[in-house]
Amino acid sequence: MKKTPLPEYVKKFDELKTVFDALPDGIVAILDSGMNIAAANKAISNFFDLPLDQIIGAKSNDLFKSTIPELIEVIEQTIKTGNEVRNYTIESLNELGILRSVLVSTAIIKEVKTSDTGLVLILHDVSEITKLRKIVLQLKRYGEIIGNSDKMKNLYALIESLKNYDTSILIIGETGTGKELVARSIHDTSKRKNRPFVPVNCSALPANLIESELFGHVKGAFTGASSNKPGRFQIANGGTLFLKN
Repeated sequence: MKKTPLPEYVKKFDELKTVFDALPDGIVAILDSGMNIAAANKAISNFFDLPLDQIIGAKSNDLFKSTIPELIEVIEQTIKTGNEVRNYTIESLNELGILRSVLVSTAIIKEVKTSDTGLVLILHDVSEITKLRKIVLQLKRYGEIIGNSDKMKNLYALIESLKNYDTSILIIGETGTGKELVARSIHDTSKRKNRPFVPVNCSALPANLIESELFGHVKGAFTGASSNKPGRFQIANGGTLFLKN
């Protein structure tokens, strides 16, 4: 296989810089044979609270020694064994004495010339999630949910980590296990708590009325539509729509 000079990978990284800068994870790419940082994205700048021009070109050992020294060991182990690392957790205290939790992944670019290292380092700061999880694990209840078992505490931690994401959440479980209670707890502790929580029992809706119930209708749209009616999506706007089966 033809080996590619390391600068070619750096060039490709720079060509996709807009994409990499949009990522929430910090990417240090690519360490050369001198363990120098050849390229990095914007998140790394925020991660180390340093401008990129002070990171790119710097010796990785010097940068990590004063911030997260365990990173040096992870990189050296990756190079020595040739085995990539996936989501290895490192906890360290910063200069202010605040605990930082970081998920570390490494990837080796095997096509790079053997005189270069060709290694990519990805850092994901999970300090806030870890902090919240430790707090939640001390709870005996979460909103209207009561329980002190390890499984319940893990559920509380999961709700706490999900509650402020503007995304769809799938809640599964047997009938009577409290799926709606979990949905309400997510809503009641989220930034949407002052907006409507709208549960919809989809299995109880006639097939010919599902569209009308979810999206609403205007007067005269069909037989029996005597007035305009907002749909459940519109009613729940800014809040939470809980579709249950």
